[in-house]
Amino acid sequence: MGLAACQHCSDDAIASVPPPSPPQTLLNHNHHYYDQSVCADLPTVYVDGSAFRHGPAPGAGVGVVWVDGDRRESQCYSLGERTSQFAEVAGIVIVLRGARDRGFRKLVICTDSDYTRLSFLCHLPSWKSNGFQTANRKPVKHEALFRACDILMTALDMHVYWRKVKGHSCAPSPEKELNDPGLF
Repeated sequence: MGLAACQHCSDDAIASVPPPSPPQTLLNHNHHYYDQSVCADLPTVYVDGSAFRHGPAPGAGVGVVWVDGDRRESQCYSLGERTSQFAEVAGIVIVLRGARDRGFRKLVICTDSDYTRLSFLCHLPSWKSNGFQTANRKPVKHEALFRACDILMTALDMHVYWRKVKGHSCAPSPEKELNDPGLF
């Protein structure tokens, strides 16, 4: 019996160790780690949420960039007085609704938010099985947003491939250009 490649929730690195066997009820069949060989021809969207707390009008917003070859479609959404984490997860709701409206059932979501990406890849199955409580028996923050995403994805049998992109670095790059619209 050979070793299987598995990815740990803490990063995108592949390790050559036997994967743990999660209980069947905890498998998350709709969320996948990014794999270039699978994702090359899938629709791709960059999403970034942000918030600021300075000045007389604090607020949050989401930037979304749909990429189709050389064509790009950018959208920005204002969310009012919210946190960055709220904006990041709300951005996923926006993206999933956009995917539904475009008829996409498989897509790549690119984000710099480990909070969002790992919540879906690693934590959502256990949250669903224990009434949306954390391991410390506290309510999951932004539960309504996570539930909305899960309901939409389950109803449409939608599959998301999560791609980690570098956050707001000062170094110019194509990914930075696509990921930064959430800043305002």
